[in-house]
Amino acid sequence: MSRKIIFLAAILVCFFYLFPSYALKKQLTKYEILAAAGTAMVNDGFQLTGVEVMYDKDNQMWRERVNRMADLMSAPHFKLFERGFMKNYQAVLYNFREPSGEVWVFVDRDSGEVLEIYRPEYSIQGKQIKNN
Repeated sequence: MSRKIIFLAAILVCFFYLFPSYALKKQLTKYEILAAAGTAMVNDGFQLTGVEVMYDKDNQMWRERVNRMADLMSAPHFKLFERGFMKNYQAVLYNFREPSGEVWVFVDRDSGEVLEIYRPEYSIQGKQIKNN
C-alpha cells in the first residue's frame, strides 16, 4: 500500500513540475489588456481622442521595431529588457495623428499590471515626451 502512495506522490510531483501553476493560469482578454493600457495612458496625462489604438497580436509589430532599433538596449532610461518581464507581456500601440507620434504600452497578460510605457523622444499632444 505504501508503494502505491509513493508512486502516486511521485506522479503528482512530476505533474506539478511539468505544468507549473502559471501555465494553468487564465490570461486576460484582449479587452482587459486594452482597458489597462488605456487607463495607464490617461493616468499619465495623455488625451486619447483621435488616437489609433492597436493591439499588437503576438507582439509582432514590437518585435519588428526592436529589430530596427540597434541602440534600444543602450538607451539610458529604457527599462523593458532590464525588468525581465518579456516572457508574458502584451504590447499595445497608440498612434497619435496631431502631432504624429507613437507610444507603446506593455501589459502583463496574467495580472494586468502595466509594466512599462515607452515614449520615443518627440512631442505628442503638446507635451515633450521622453523615455522614462
